[in-house]
Amino acid sequence: MLLATWSRRFPVTAFLIAANVAVFVVQLAMGVPLDGAHGSTLVNWGANFSVLTLGDEPWRLFISMFLHIGALHLAVNMYSLLVLGPLVERFVGRARYGAIYLGGGLIGGLASAWWNPLVISAGASGAIMGLAGAYLALLLLFRQRIRRADTRIRQLAVIIALNIGMGLAIPGIDNACHLGGLAGGALLAAVYAGAAGRTRPWLNYAAISLACALLLAAITWTSRSDALHFDRAIEQAIVANNSYGDFRGFWLAGNEDARLAQFEAAQQSWQQCVVAMQQPWRLNQADRALASQLANYCNLRLAQYRVNRAQWEEQGSAALLDTRYAAEADALRAALWGNFEPRATLALQRLQLVGRRD
Repeated sequence: MLLATWSRRFPVTAFLIAANVAVFVVQLAMGVPLDGAHGSTLVNWGANFSVLTLGDEPWRLFISMFLHIGALHLAVNMYSLLVLGPLVERFVGRARYGAIYLGGGLIGGLASAWWNPLVISAGASGAIMGLAGAYLALLLLFRQRIRRADTRIRQLAVIIALNIGMGLAIPGIDNACHLGGLAGGALLAAVYAGAAGRTRPWLNYAAISLACALLLAAITWTSRSDALHFDRAIEQAIVANNSYGDFRGFWLAGNEDARLAQFEAAQQSWQQCVVAMQQPWRLNQADRALASQLANYCNLRLAQYRVNRAQWEEQGSAALLDTRYAAEADALRAALWGNFEPRATLALQRLQLVGRRD
């Protein structure tokens, strides 16, 4: 009876808690352990992972809000929602409350995707921090009308500071998501509050919600990146370099009877590398510069193999090793490898988490 009464008073909060719990129950039913999915399994469930979210799967911003990494993670977030949700729902009404929750969660997820190239993020904490930011903004804006507003402001500010401080002190907590949600919720609440005193407030609320949704969609669209495709191109370059980067070793160790087939395989490998690095992908400035350098490097290696293959086809085993491109390729590799190695490590780590998907 008490639960039914509470659910009627705060239906949006009740629905959100039920939705989060239901998703976790489905995970358990499909074999996810009680301590939650991790790594590539969590990614496959729809967690927020920068290289995918900012690639071709922006829906992860929404889905990841309802995924949790274990029962403890779910319990902490649902308790926070149980405490904070009714305060905001009662203050702003159901529709605006739902918009603030979703908006804070989406903005927090987008902040996480921008800031954390290797963090797999999931959970309602960004949305809940959005509610905290909204409630703090409302208390500040209407402090003269709210009983004990200053006390509530101090208490809420302490809770927010503790959450952010814990995120800084404890590894694995996605502070970018928390801060993004906090800022997003506060901004939405302030905008809604500004529209409350105008004529036709519900029309204003609808217009504000639509404008915010379109703005968020535009930001998400302009933030899109082909980093995952570049990661695969980097992996391809690593394979080519490991197999055919030492031309002298290739020349000396090769089997003369299979020499032309070996040349063909090497040229194909370097050609694929060149094509991959010259794709018109959406990349950040550092990746674009690295892709251009790698394309030049792969071109030099390709030219080296083509020249020596032509000599081998003409002179056979009497052909002399032509190193005209080797020195330039070696110098370029030495110059770019300092930037390439950390970027290659990141690419391989992300590909391991993402798996073999197109």
